[in-house]
Amino acid sequence: MIKARWLISLCMVLGSAAAQPAPIGTVASPAPDPQLWPAISSPAALADPANEARITALMQRMTLRQKIGQMIQADITAITPKDLKRFPLGSI
Repeated sequence: MIKARWLISLCMVLGSAAAQPAPIGTVASPAPDPQLWPAISSPAALADPANEARITALMQRMTLRQKIGQMIQADITAITPKDLKRFPLGSI
């Protein structure tokens, strides 16, 4: 019970501190500038037109349910083989 009271008190103190406005005279951080970001590059195999065509063809054959399933990553402790038969999941 003491731990629960202590935890509730801590949450209240942290919550009220987080809700305080910034002190007068402080400067907000500037917005991120994409021009300052490092340049990216992909291996040639990722940008190969033949690979892009294969991916596009595969995506066109997939149903919306299958596409959504590919984006879901279930936790192994929360999914059963029976669930996998019912839901087309992308990974576990």
